[in-house]
This record gives sequence, C-alpha cells and structure tokens, in this order.
Amino acid sequence: MGTPSERANLEKQAANLTMAITIMRDAGAGEAGSDVWLADQEDKLNNLKSVLARDTNVGVQRVFPNGHPMTVADTDKRHSSVSDD
Repeated sequence: MGTPSERANLEKQAANLTMAITIMRDAGAGEAGSDVWLADQEDKLNNLKSVLARDTNVGVQRVFPNGHPMTVADTDKRHSSVSDD
C-alpha cells in the first residue's frame, strides 16, 4: 500500500473524517444537502477503512481487477508513417 508514512497519513485522514462526520451529524441537522454530504463522506470513510484493512505484504494489488488497462503497450501503439520512429 505504500510507505509507512502513507499509511499513517491515511489513518490520520480516517480519524479526521470520523470526527468531521460526527460534527456534521450534530451541527448539520436540517441543513440543505447535509444528508448528501454525509453519505459521500461515509462512503469515503468506508473506502479508507477497506484500504487500511488490506494485507500490505502480498505484492501488487489491482485496484480495479475487472477493469480495462488505460495504458497501451508501445508495440501496440500506432506510429506515424511519415516520421523516422
């Protein structure tokens, strides 16, 4: 998952987000859009917790295992017919 400092930063962010959600629940009751904001922040917190729960000693983990690659291998790239490449 990265370096120990990255993990510490994610843990700190999760703690801060937990506190922010608690404050928003209390202070934002009845405010327009607070329910949407809370839902977004709770989803973010759940994602952070799932990342922190992963085993970091298993090597490379694909974030989107069923996704399509966004990069194209150099051998598959189209090359210009007028360049020297």
